[in-house]
Amino acid sequence: MHLIITAAAISILAIGIFFSQRDEPTEVVPSTDGEKVLSEDSELSETSTPYPTKTSDQVSNLFIEDYTYPGATITSTSANTLTLESQGNVDAITDWYKDKIQSTGMNVKTFVVTKANDNVLNKLGGSNSDQEVNVEIEKKFGESKVLIRVTTGL
Repeated sequence: MHLIITAAAISILAIGIFFSQRDEPTEVVPSTDGEKVLSEDSELSETSTPYPTKTSDQVSNLFIEDYTYPGATITSTSANTLTLESQGNVDAITDWYKDKIQSTGMNVKTFVVTKANDNVLNKLGGSNSDQEVNVEIEKKFGESKVLIRVTTGL
């Protein structure tokens, strides 16, 4: 009895699989709506809206002027370099540049202060994703002037 029921179930299953896999012809009705295929008639082109951007020279020029030490004399300037001289105290100048770099919210900051044989060479730096600034403050033994070099990048 079990054998007959199993054989009947297998037969029904086989017939169902056979009829479900048969390809039935589908009717194709031509369209008369006047639709067009764009790729045959015209080409689509991607359009973009231009946005004004600043070049690195424009950013650097505006940015570097912010790093002019108060009371210092500008001895030379270029797109990303500013050279100054000051009669001020080297420690006060260094502190001013430290505060200036920190106030801009830069992520990477380096401050190296070196004094040897009354020669001073301080190097300060800061950067973030938009800008980078490096400041070198130098005072040689026996001289009253302090040389300040500011370079910007990115």
